[in-house]
Amino acid sequence: MIMDIQRKGLIGTLVGHAVLLACLVVVSTNADVQTNQVISGWLQAIGSVLAIVFAVIVANTQYLRAEEEKKKAEIEHCVKLSMQANRLCEGMRSIMVTLGEVNLSQPEFDRRKRLLENSIRVYNSFSVDLIQSGEAFSAWGAAGHSCEDFLGSCHSNDGDVHLVKAVRLPHMERCVERAEKSADKLQGVMFSMIGV
Repeated sequence: MIMDIQRKGLIGTLVGHAVLLACLVVVSTNADVQTNQVISGWLQAIGSVLAIVFAVIVANTQYLRAEEEKKKAEIEHCVKLSMQANRLCEGMRSIMVTLGEVNLSQPEFDRRKRLLENSIRVYNSFSVDLIQSGEAFSAWGAAGHSCEDFLGSCHSNDGDVHLVKAVRLPHMERCVERAEKSADKLQGVMFSMIGV
């Protein structure tokens, strides 16, 4: 679309220059003063109109480029959010698998919690100003909230792995399911933005 506008602008510029050149040739070969004044007036009028037309074309082209760049940045940001939401879900699912192990040690559980805490910090550090879609913003917030709820369950009962396994496991599974649904919704928004 921008190439079309640029091509039209180039053609218009060439036609304008050809008209001006033809008028200059006519003016220079004609010795009549009155005719020269009329032609020079027409040249000035045509030049003014062409300047306005081409200024509008340039402004429109710049506006379209800015819109394309904005859309591109929004898509890129949504892709990053979707990838990070999937990483959160993987981290939560990894902790759930680890909790299913019989010999899970407290230090290993604490290490996995710290990894998930770091992931949620990165997730929450993303700029929400670039999220223009209400659906994407809602899914982003729901995934983050589910992960924080999951982490709250991990820290309950002083973070003791055996008490967490005994008491909080069903709630943690629901948190993972909610986060995965939100991540899938965010991924769907991303695909609709890309046009897939």
